Amino acid sequence: MTIQLRELPPTLIGLLKNLQYGEEIIIQDDQNPIAKLQGFAKLRPLGGEENVLKILEGFDDPLPEFIDYQ
Repeated sequence: MTIQLRELPPTLIGLLKNLQYGEEIIIQDDQNPIAKLQGFAKLRPLGGEENVLKILEGFDDPLPEFIDYQ
């Protein structure tokens, strides 16, 4: 079953929005857990936005102070 967020009661919408921040929601009947809601993991690209991270020439050259350890 698929339902649109706008079709839910406002209180439930507020709880569900917390899922996007990594929280999980456990629904109980008295002390008995009956359901667990967990948000979809959002993958972030490495380095954030495009063209923000730049590796300079010579980045992986040996450091002079460690030349004796090669």
